[in-house]
Amino acid sequence: MPEKKTNKNIKEKQLVISFAHFGEYNLPIQIILGRIFPSAKIVLPPNITKKTLELGTLNSPESVCVPFKYHVGNYIEALKDGVDIFFQAASGCRFTYYGELQYQILKDLGYTGKFISLFAEKTLTPKKLYAKLKEAGSKISFLQFIKHFLFTLKMIVIIDRLGEIYRKNVAFEQEKGSFKKAREKMYNELKEVSGYFELLKIQKKYLKIYNTIKLNKSNKPIRVMLVGEIYCLLEPSSNYFLEDKLAENDIEIHRYANLEKSLRHNTYKHQQKIADDSDGYIKYVLDGHGTHSVSKAVKAAREGFDGIIHLKPFGCIPEISAMPPLLKLGADCEVPIIYLSFDSQTTELGVQTRLEVFVDMLKAKKGRKNNLGAI
Repeated sequence: MPEKKTNKNIKEKQLVISFAHFGEYNLPIQIILGRIFPSAKIVLPPNITKKTLELGTLNSPESVCVPFKYHVGNYIEALKDGVDIFFQAASGCRFTYYGELQYQILKDLGYTGKFISLFAEKTLTPKKLYAKLKEAGSKISFLQFIKHFLFTLKMIVIIDRLGEIYRKNVAFEQEKGSFKKAREKMYNELKEVSGYFELLKIQKKYLKIYNTIKLNKSNKPIRVMLVGEIYCLLEPSSNYFLEDKLAENDIEIHRYANLEKSLRHNTYKHQQKIADDSDGYIKYVLDGHGTHSVSKAVKAAREGFDGIIHLKPFGCIPEISAMPPLLKLGADCEVPIIYLSFDSQTTELGVQTRLEVFVDMLKAKKGRKNNLGAI
């Protein structure tokens, strides 16, 4: 008689999981997914290019914001890897509700897997998040999930704290490329870390390395604060690597937004508190990251920053709501503010041209030359 096939004779297909790009946080997202789904293959979509946005724009409603289009482009480019589960994380504005629409777009393109939106609830608790991961097929315990979450949060804290030092000083390094080399080495070491105490060692090691890089920095450098919508701030491809362009011009860069702050302080209660502390420029929560944009711009004006750059997707309602108080703040405090809006029609040359004028104005106030070159 022929041997009866059993489940042991059937090799299970490896689960393939993917997610949309999110700047320097791709690494910790990959790591936590790999720990929550240890037998799965975690696939990062190809690097964002012009084609990514074209694909996203072609397959998205015209009226949606550019982060939606970038995400859809990422998902489509990842489909070739046979993805079983796409994870999407969004909250704070209408992007919270985009998951269903993005899933329908993928279904229309022939995708038959799962699409799971995380953080799509205003009252999402660790237990609710764990339940969503169990729905996706995770077999780890709740205590293991908490352990992996705290480990990843610490990695995010390291990336954010060292990122602040990087942005403040990268423009002034004596040996060009020192900070980038150090950052790349740190990322490579973070990929191999297995325990929490190893993370602490890496943090200590690279704090020392960053602080010993020799600088050629004046006592009063030009300081610029970046505010606006979180995706346009944190995904460099979406803003045409604006931070690099500012660094090339000897500008000290400050950015209020990072993932650690977003995870810790993105509650309505916290936003109402910072609205109350905004010197009367806003009275109510603007939703999304609009409240933070005004609050941090007010703080920058108080601290004597030389300029403020406001980044937003075209049509972003919270950031549009932030613009009138920002305009009033700029007039009251005589601080230059430039407003950069991004969509599929936005060109790098257009952004570069406007940035050149803004940098010229800041440098003229301090009698310095603009180093921004043509594209």
